[in-house]
Amino acid sequence: MTNVFITMLGTTDYIKCNYVFEDGTVARDTRFIQAAIASTQCMDWTSTDKIVILMTGESFTRNWLDDGIHGKNGVPLKRDGLKNILDSLGLRCQIVPISDVPTGSTQAEIWKIFEVILNHIPQDAKVVFDITHGFRSLPLLVMLILDYARVLKQVTIESIFYGAFESLGIKGRIMELELAERNVPVWNFLPFSSLTKWTRALEALLQDGSATRLMELSGKDISSLACGGDEHASRMKEVSYITGIINDLVLDIKQGKACDIIKNENYGEVLEKIEYMKSGVIPPLKPLLSLLENRMHQFKNNDLRNGYVAVEWCIEQGLLQQGFLLLKETLISELIAKHDGQHMINRVATRNLYRGVVNALVHGGDEGWWTVECKDYPGKARELTRMFPKDVVTLFSMIEESLGILETGGFLEGHGMHVDLKNQLERCYTVLGITLKGNERVFDIFISHKSVDFESMAKPLHDFFVKNGFRVFLSEITLKDIAKSEFNEVIDTAIDNSRHMIVCASCIENLSSGWVKDEWNLFLNELRSSRKSGNLVVVLDPRVQIGKLPLSLRNKTVIRTDDNWNDDLLPYFR
Repeated sequence: MTNVFITMLGTTDYIKCNYVFEDGTVARDTRFIQAAIASTQCMDWTSTDKIVILMTGESFTRNWLDDGIHGKNGVPLKRDGLKNILDSLGLRCQIVPISDVPTGSTQAEIWKIFEVILNHIPQDAKVVFDITHGFRSLPLLVMLILDYARVLKQVTIESIFYGAFESLGIKGRIMELELAERNVPVWNFLPFSSLTKWTRALEALLQDGSATRLMELSGKDISSLACGGDEHASRMKEVSYITGIINDLVLDIKQGKACDIIKNENYGEVLEKIEYMKSGVIPPLKPLLSLLENRMHQFKNNDLRNGYVAVEWCIEQGLLQQGFLLLKETLISELIAKHDGQHMINRVATRNLYRGVVNALVHGGDEGWWTVECKDYPGKARELTRMFPKDVVTLFSMIEESLGILETGGFLEGHGMHVDLKNQLERCYTVLGITLKGNERVFDIFISHKSVDFESMAKPLHDFFVKNGFRVFLSEITLKDIAKSEFNEVIDTAIDNSRHMIVCASCIENLSSGWVKDEWNLFLNELRSSRKSGNLVVVLDPRVQIGKLPLSLRNKTVIRTDDNWNDDLLPYFR
């Protein structure tokens, strides 16, 4: 693999300094950051490696060649040029000066510089970049080039150096310092590049359901993302474990492995390790890890409801066949757990018995659809047939119809022509969440509101918490396919199956309107009777006075809709 050091030489009359790298290495008594980097990073490079120096015509004359700087009287000042200094180091690598680089004063010239740099980066190279000198847009351009080269040429970024000369003060005062005091820190901006890669890897996971990039990053040295110190760097070692578990989960979802998703015992440890890592990373990485935490927090160790959380994942990622399959198998598991105990959910004979009962019910109770296990235990099969709720049978019918369309590519006569399968999966999941008896805490948060506050308060709350990985009940969205005749029962069931409640209002009157008051009273009664252990939080327009709240709500947490209201809410629902 070829090593490449790319740097830009400027026109300034540089002062001799000592360049101090972050690992404590010091390059002493040199005018050029390029010489400092070459003498500390490139001494063991071979003839296949190269140092590329980008120069304008002026910088070539003033700083590449000897004695190119002139005094005020026009007389050349005695200065060793960078060429002479690099030659004196005894480097074995190639030195490639490019003296016709444009100044970057127009967009066309910047694209030219982009092209020149890219052309000197070989395939699969290890790249060291220096962004100390050059035009102001160079750091941004370098980041773009490196990202582009990573994809196009599969390069590895080793370092992005910046010599912070300005940290010593203005040039006139620096000249007054003794050489021993002119110690210029050399910063490595590699963490910024690494942060970009992590951002994209997490974006791929959250938006596309792909953990491939996370796995690739976990296999590399990411200690540069630690905020300093060996203890913090050691925390980054947890990345491999975390990404491994997440990758396994993603593969299980894509392969429809409901059993592995449900019975996984590692989710809690993943959350603990993410929290442990957050205390040792650079600040910009913490919110990204929080996004990962939000994605994972709904999965619980060895919990049937993990299957339903995986269905939500499938809905978000458009994994329709996997979503219907996971929904079907998780629902069967829940029915088995309810009637025969959770220890029976992975018994093949038991699952086949339940499948046979479901098949018969979906086809109008025709026992011709029974499996062998149903025929072996007809009494048990008929008992289950009587016990299965009608709504569950309807749900299975919807799932089976959708799986039939997917498995046959929509070629079945009379099927699949007008079915929007994504909406069908969403509707199946919604129906499941509000009809399956005994399925507590289907929703993390129930949002109670008057209809006039939907657009300005309730919907933004819904969208914010959904984005952060919560299951949220909001009637206008969750119940869009539910008939009005079922509305009252559905609302009661949703409140019963919600862990927390948010009551939002733009005025006192909206808190006391019929539906809203009934909802928060019902939830408060459940809290008072200890049948619930969640939180009820009131979100108010800043103009509403807390003293005018209904007495039952005054001792509850109140959040004003100011600039940070969403972030203020999160801790109450973790």
